[in-house]
Formats: sequence, structure tokens, C-alpha cells
Amino acid sequence: MGPGRSVTVGHITKPQGLKGEVRVSLFDGSVDVFSRLTRMTAVKQGEPLRVVTLEAVRTHGRTVVATFIEATDRAAAESPVGCDLEVPEEDIPRLPSGEFYTYQLEGLEVVTETGEPLGTVKEVLGMPAHDVYVVRDGTREVMLPATEEVIKDIDLEKGRVIVHLLEGLLD
Repeated sequence: MGPGRSVTVGHITKPQGLKGEVRVSLFDGSVDVFSRLTRMTAVKQGEPLRVVTLEAVRTHGRTVVATFIEATDRAAAESPVGCDLEVPEEDIPRLPSGEFYTYQLEGLEVVTETGEPLGTVKEVLGMPAHDVYVVRDGTREVMLPATEEVIKDIDLEKGRVIVHLLEGLLD
């Protein structure tokens, strides 16, 4: 994770109400983490980048509703619909030791405790009981439960995850 890297934290899906609010689908994080961010870049293919400043965040059912200082009415809120919201990686709040954001895990090499390569983390699925790491090596896909029993070590500096394979995980 080099300096200057941007991380996508959400996607603006549609306006909400008449006062400039927008609905945001969050990527990799809680409303609490999102609400601690301030300035973001709204990115949309083929359009100029624009900086937005988060004024308020609230939940509306299972949806996150955000207010940006730059949007004061519905017309202004329609403009960023379809944009991804990005922030510099250094602005992402630090997590406690042993906790990771999805973007940090995707792309890591996965090896067994005996050194057998299994592939690369391609996706992290948030499931009710625990996350599941989708690991691919080109021809094979393995789904590993992110439990203490299976995930033995995550080393971001070395770019790898060490796992203990329980019986039946590769079947």
C-alpha cells in the first residue's frame, strides 16, 4: 500500500429527499468509519474529479444517507449519482491490531502452514457468522472461512495470508 493510494469507500446510488442528501452504498466499512471521513473525491468514468465535503451521515433503514456541503438541493444531489467516493489511504481510520479492511486483504497471496500456495484473495464476502475469503489460483476457487481456526496469520508487509486447512475445505 504505497503513499498516495486512493481507497474507494462508497458509491452514490441516488438522491434522497429534496435537501441535497444522497444514498450511499458503503464498501468495506461501517457507518461509524464513513462518518469520520471529511473530504472525498467523487469519481465517475468520463467526468472530471470533484471534491466533496461530508457534512452529515445517518442511516435510513439499511441505507446510508449522506449530506455533502456542496449539495444543497435535489438538483445538486443528482449530479454525483453514479460516482464512487474515494479517499487517500492515509485518511482511512486505523483499525485495532488484527483487524483489516477488505481492500487490504484483496490481492494477498494465500499459503498453507506447510507453504503450499493456494492462490490469491480475490474477494471477501461478509457473511452473518464470519467473513469468507474467496481464493483463486486461476483454475481453482477455494472459499475459506475467516475464523481463528483457519486464518493463522495475515502479514500485510509480506503480502500473504497463512492458513490451516481443515478437513474438507478443498473438496
